Amino acid sequence: MATNSYELLFITEPALDAERLAAIQERIAGMITAGAGTVESTDDWGVRRLAYKIKKSDEGRYILINFLCDPAQIAAIDKQIRIMQDIMRFVVVRKGD
Repeated sequence: MATNSYELLFITEPALDAERLAAIQERIAGMITAGAGTVESTDDWGVRRLAYKIKKSDEGRYILINFLCDPAQIAAIDKQIRIMQDIMRFVVVRKGD
């Protein structure tokens, strides 16, 4: 099985408590590892001002996850993240070689 390197950047509500934020990160890491992927790093960029309002909010907490995964799993991960209530926006990008 071929694996590629990906970045997942997602934005959550800025007022989420640390416990809820950790639960979201664990759930996403579980999605990645369920497909035989590995999480390389997780980086919390903190609360930043948004370019435009999302769900009536001017700010959001940015989290970046770098991971290795089979390309076939990306659609399933995307679908599961899309229905998560606390995530305002997200993007999964394949990193170059």
